[in-house]
Amino acid sequence: MKAIHKISFLVVIFAVAFVFFFGILNTTTEISYAASKSELTIEGDIATIGEYPQTRVTDDALFSTLLSLEVGSDGYYTYEGIKYVRCTTKKPNSANMKWSNGDTIYDSSVEFFKVEPLQWYIVNKDSDSNMMMLVSVKVLDTHAWQTQFEHESNFSSYSGKYITATGVPANTPVYDWQYSEVRSWLNGDFYNNAFSDNAKKSILKVNMPASKTTSEVDVEQNVGLICYEDYEKYATVLKDPRATDYCRAQGVESIYEEWTYAMFNTITTGYWYGFIKCLRGADTTATTDYFVRVENENSAIRPMIFVSSQGANIVKPKEEKEASTSKGLLIAGIVLAIVGAGLAVPMMIVTRVKYNKQMKASKTEYKMSKLETILISVGLPLLIGGLCMAIIPKAVDGSLGVGGAKLKPGIYVQQGQYSGGGVTQVGHTAYRLNANGTFDYTDSYENAIWSGHGTWKQNGSTVTFVWDANPMVQAGYTFTATVYDGGTSFGNSMERFKKQ
Repeated sequence: MKAIHKISFLVVIFAVAFVFFFGILNTTTEISYAASKSELTIEGDIATIGEYPQTRVTDDALFSTLLSLEVGSDGYYTYEGIKYVRCTTKKPNSANMKWSNGDTIYDSSVEFFKVEPLQWYIVNKDSDSNMMMLVSVKVLDTHAWQTQFEHESNFSSYSGKYITATGVPANTPVYDWQYSEVRSWLNGDFYNNAFSDNAKKSILKVNMPASKTTSEVDVEQNVGLICYEDYEKYATVLKDPRATDYCRAQGVESIYEEWTYAMFNTITTGYWYGFIKCLRGADTTATTDYFVRVENENSAIRPMIFVSSQGANIVKPKEEKEASTSKGLLIAGIVLAIVGAGLAVPMMIVTRVKYNKQMKASKTEYKMSKLETILISVGLPLLIGGLCMAIIPKAVDGSLGVGGAKLKPGIYVQQGQYSGGGVTQVGHTAYRLNANGTFDYTDSYENAIWSGHGTWKQNGSTVTFVWDANPMVQAGYTFTATVYDGGTSFGNSMERFKKQ
């Protein structure tokens, strides 16, 4: 009898230990491939390395505090461990360009900007060499391509011919990347300000082929600009470049806030070869030609770097962690349910048979033994708890048809046209939900012009979209919808959007 008690106790301990261990295993948020303290973090298709001033300080108390501080020897204003930079704004290139919170940008106003981690899209990976090609998620700053060159007066559209800067070989074209001022700035001031010595260990110095630049020779660099050909190749990964507040303070070239002209490392031909090819942020392909003069100081800069993923901190994306946790709970729940059923069900059958037999023989109720009581009292909770662990996550995420399933990142396109309440739908609208909790919106999906942006979150069966300011809506405009069809669509009484 004691041996049976011991076995049942060990079975319970094993089941609990298994669940505990499996829970820890499946809720691990970070896997480090090396013991090094790398500053490169990889989460899904986003890499984080370096830092740069980005978001404008809008808190009046913080602004006053920063205004009273002395700038540090590193050029930053540091308060409570956070670094800020101070600058005077330039007149916006476009009247439609606002700060990211919708406030108006005024010329020559003093502003502070928070120095924040830099995020990069991972546009290409080479698993054999651990090399990754990264392009910044946002447009970070502005800079002219070249300002020192000789001008030609006989062509109004012809910006220049040869670079006149000291140390540059004679007859070097104004558009040459190797001797461009923007390359010098990217690999000098930007490189040194954006990356610490430790971060630089992960950044590779590459010999960029002439075919990828505007030079006639290969050029060595730490930081560069993506070429036209590569952008077209990776356009679906790169999405739309949007300017940081700090970049907007530099008077970035734009039409609307989302139409920021980010330069390519590509030129045009003929009399226009004094212009550098660029891309409007609203366009998802590089098929339309847009150019800026090489001397334009408001040209948007969206840097490109190559890094080694060796020793990087690999973080599971939120969706992967949730899926892993759900799977872990399912497996652990099944194990607990099986153990519980194995302990309780046989004893319940045995005691029922004994009960019926005793009632038939003596008309008295059967009293369970200690062993039977222990096995049933332990087994039943394990069985019920295991079933709950296996079923509840599935019910919550909508897999069992109960509740609203979690919306996954992707493009959700409007289904049909609608009109009502004095409103008639114009164009083919769509939302693009990004894994980082942001969204993009378009009123003309066929042309993929993403004219709206903001953040989204889901609570149960309700998804809420909060918009950033743009020419059409005020900052904070909110759209609330219900999730349908197991998480493949959302909408309200007027319209519904379905995942492609």
